[in-house]
Amino acid sequence: MNLIFAATAEEENGIFFPSDINEFWWGAAAFLLVMAFLVWKVLPVAKRMMRNNAEKVEGELRSAEEARTASEARTDDLRAQLGDISLVREELMTEARTSATRLEADLIARAEAEAEELRRRGEAEIDLIRRQATADLQTEMGVWVSAAAEALITESLSTDAATQEALVDAYITSDLVASTAPAQ
Repeated sequence: MNLIFAATAEEENGIFFPSDINEFWWGAAAFLLVMAFLVWKVLPVAKRMMRNNAEKVEGELRSAEEARTASEARTDDLRAQLGDISLVREELMTEARTSATRLEADLIARAEAEAEELRRRGEAEIDLIRRQATADLQTEMGVWVSAAAEALITESLSTDAATQEALVDAYITSDLVASTAPAQ
């Protein structure tokens, strides 16, 4: 084999073709055979791989588009719910303000009623204390008047013995008359 290569290597090549034209035809035939084999076996596989790759990319694009659409729908739902939450929050705040106003009015009314009740009870207590003080004063005045009358009578009777005897006799007589009177 080295002899064949050595023989061919000894001849000079032309500008476009080798010096032996048969070498060109055999080389062209081998090239066309390899190209035909590549077109026949490799090209369909390459086309199939490229088609599968394109389909895969298209599928990924479709799924990405679907995911984007789904996420946009979810975002819209969340925004709508957020808007609903704002409305609910406003309604709750309005209810709370109304309840607070009503509660405040109830508390004020209850406090005024309690104050009126306390004032009425206070007036009743003052009236009771006033009556009690008047009764205590009358009792005390009665004791003083009685003591003063007793002291006055004692002083006036101790000086006049005849008057004392007349009073004792009048008392005894009135007591006897009262005890002998018929009971009705």
